[in-house]
Amino acid sequence: GIDERPLEPALMHDVGKLQSDLSMGERVIATLVSKVVGVATARRWASAATGEKRRIGLYLIHGEVGAGMIRAAGGRAVIAAWTEVHQGYQDMTTLGIPPIVIEALVHSDVA
Repeated sequence: GIDERPLEPALMHDVGKLQSDLSMGERVIATLVSKVVGVATARRWASAATGEKRRIGLYLIHGEVGAGMIRAAGGRAVIAAWTEVHQGYQDMTTLGIPPIVIEALVHSDVA
């Protein structure tokens, strides 16, 4: 049957930010860093760096990190999918979410 549980992507899409353990001030710095550091660098920092650089890398790819957390916890696939793509880094055409919905959600998200 149809899954009638309410969608909670608005609450879950930033759950990956928890892994970075950044303070509010550090989040501001990370957001500024995101303007000059590409996603490939952020992924490299998240997986290979240590300390603050690693934490900033995790923050910058928090969508991917959060999607993994949601899947590992047995969360709903549609919420994990939205979480994974909301930063606009992945190919979103294979998710089964209508492109116009993805575009609206990506553009409405605030850092």
